[in-house]
This record gives sequence, structure tokens and C-alpha cells, in this order.
Amino acid sequence: MGRKGDQRTPAFVDYAVTSGVRHLVRELSISDERARDLMTTIVFDICAAWARQPLYIPALPELARTARDERIWAAYGAAESATSRPFTHARILEISVVEQIAPRHVYSILQLQRQREQVERQGVLPGI
Repeated sequence: MGRKGDQRTPAFVDYAVTSGVRHLVRELSISDERARDLMTTIVFDICAAWARQPLYIPALPELARTARDERIWAAYGAAESATSRPFTHARILEISVVEQIAPRHVYSILQLQRQREQVERQGVLPGI
């Protein structure tokens, strides 16, 4: 019984090279051939370092926390506002005006912060 090869890995490697070439050519104004050589070397180095390791590649990579994210998270739960209560939609609207970003963006930052806090509070069970 034979195994069919999984074509996702070569497609991923090819996309990483192509994407890197596009960014290098646009940002550094180097030739397409030179950019392709550089990206091929980089991707093959990564493949060699992580060979035969199961990897989970998330749809949206985890972004580093910024000071603004921390400010928004603190303001969301703070009781110091005279116009809105903590943890309410009105507070989200207030924060969006103060930070000059869309309410949806504030909501997505709060959602990510909530998930991070939950992971930090999650205990690790021994043996699992």
C-alpha cells in the first residue's frame, strides 16, 4: 500500500519564497534573481532547522503586545470614567474616541487581550 505525497508542504515553501521575493524587490529594490536566491536560502535554512517537526501555523500570527493594547485593556475595566461603566459597549465607544481607532478595532484588541489573560491564568495539569 503506497502513500500519496502531501502537496501542502512544497506549496507552503514555494509561497514563502515567492512572498519573500515580492517584499524584497519592493522594499530593497534588488533584482528578482538575487531576491529569489536569498529567499530560497532562507526558506531552506528554516526547513533544515525544523525538519520533521510537526508545526501548527495559525491563521493570524500572535502579535506582540503594545503599550496601546495594555492601555486599552486597563481602560476597559477601569472605574474612573464618568460617562460609562466598565466592561460595557459604551466603554468601548469611549476608548475608540480617546485612542482614535474604530470601535471594531478596540473590540478585536480586547478579544485578543481576553484570550491572552485566559491562557496566562490557565493552569497546567501534570502529565497532560
